[in-house]
Amino acid sequence: MSRFVWLAIAAGCAAFSVGNFTAPVLAWLGPIFMLRFLRQSSSWQGAAAGLAAFVVAQDIAWRGAIIFQGVTYHAVVAGVAAVFFLPYIVDRLLAPRLKGFAATLVFPSALALTEFAWSNVGLGSWGVAAYAQTDLQLLQMLSVTGLWGVAFLIGWVAAVVNLIWEAGGQGLTARRAVLLLAGAAGTIIALGALRLALDAPSAPTVRIAGISAENLDVFKAAWAPVNAAGGLSPAGAERARPLTQALQRTLLERSRQEARAGAKLVLWSEANALVLKDDEARFIAEAGRLAAAERIYLFMAMATITPGRPLAENKMVAIDPTGAVRSTYLKSRPTPVERSVRGDGRMPVMDTPYGRIAWAICYDFDYHDLIRQAGRAGADILLDPSWDSRGMAPMHSNMAAMRAIENGAALVRMVNDGRSLAVDHQGRVLAAMDDFRSSAPVSVMVVEAPTRGTRTLYARFGDWLPWTALFTLGGLGVMAFRARQGAVRPRSDTVAAPVQAAL
Repeated sequence: MSRFVWLAIAAGCAAFSVGNFTAPVLAWLGPIFMLRFLRQSSSWQGAAAGLAAFVVAQDIAWRGAIIFQGVTYHAVVAGVAAVFFLPYIVDRLLAPRLKGFAATLVFPSALALTEFAWSNVGLGSWGVAAYAQTDLQLLQMLSVTGLWGVAFLIGWVAAVVNLIWEAGGQGLTARRAVLLLAGAAGTIIALGALRLALDAPSAPTVRIAGISAENLDVFKAAWAPVNAAGGLSPAGAERARPLTQALQRTLLERSRQEARAGAKLVLWSEANALVLKDDEARFIAEAGRLAAAERIYLFMAMATITPGRPLAENKMVAIDPTGAVRSTYLKSRPTPVERSVRGDGRMPVMDTPYGRIAWAICYDFDYHDLIRQAGRAGADILLDPSWDSRGMAPMHSNMAAMRAIENGAALVRMVNDGRSLAVDHQGRVLAAMDDFRSSAPVSVMVVEAPTRGTRTLYARFGDWLPWTALFTLGGLGVMAFRARQGAVRPRSDTVAAPVQAAL
């Protein structure tokens, strides 16, 4: 019955390895005990029990953070849990057929590969192992491996511990595996510490003001009918117009105040300005006059609604200090329940006296490859206007912060109804603010952001680690197949005896 104790421990750890309430150490312990349970169980019965416990743990972990409700919530979580349980099944099928050190590479390779595949075809990178970690020395490896390096290391620790466990702490292979793992982990931590010390931001800073005005009532009047009824009626537009225009005036006036307080860049939270299509040109022109008068870069995150149209335009309009519109960017990755026009996936980049600025919107930052465009372009500052919910805080902002480390750029994430966050290119927090804890009609986060980032190996070479894991796993699969064929092939002496008897 001890194996079910390991299963209970593994499930308990999994419940606090994703979502908002994570304990970093549990993300390392959970896989150790789940592997132990599965390796002590028959293949399919163990997999069924392990998956059931994992689904329950994930159901607990994601409560409040995933926007779905009721049966849909449970179904979505079960599907996500099944995907992230696949590495355990792969390990159970392959590792017992391999000998020594090779067996320890199955689970980490499968885990890194599964997370990479999920992040490209699933709901963004939600649920990956790195998001439970907070140690900056460890997280510097993201600048080389991306998220997948942390997953591989966690998986490798679990596999090596199980190798030692099964060998009773004895054996040359186990000792060598421990030495190799310890050497790799020590090198990662040492290099992370060196990066923190030697590559710390040293450039001049620029004052950036993030603004988020309370807009829920305006949203209900202007955008909510698009989601609920497939479009805003002309009569509904006329009722909403005074509310939208009052909100626009509030945002422009507060932007003026922050510019006069010294801000050189002003950023609004996602869709903070709600604009009817026939008011858009006037509104942008007025914003251009403000930017020119105050000599600021104004990043207007707004949602434009056209009466009768089934989709809104969730976008950011960037205006320079001459008052010229430099870019209009549509959100490239709308959330599954968001009714907005999908952008082309090209991340804008703009050179300024304060460094090279790049931006995308909220959910876009859950997609590592989209944001890697900024790293390849040498961006110094990433702007991320966002709109979360209380259930997503602080998780969603912490996820976005890892794009800063990956791409060597500071990040300013201004959030409506969530945790606003600014970090430097090493992930150090520069400023933070919980919007839902304030009753003020307008929330402002001010940050002095470094104007120069750094170039990273991940930005240059991308996702080399999961592709390496794919080839490694393929090779291990071939080895396991050959080992199985050798195990079932009859020995020549056992075949010869009955033939001789027959003769």
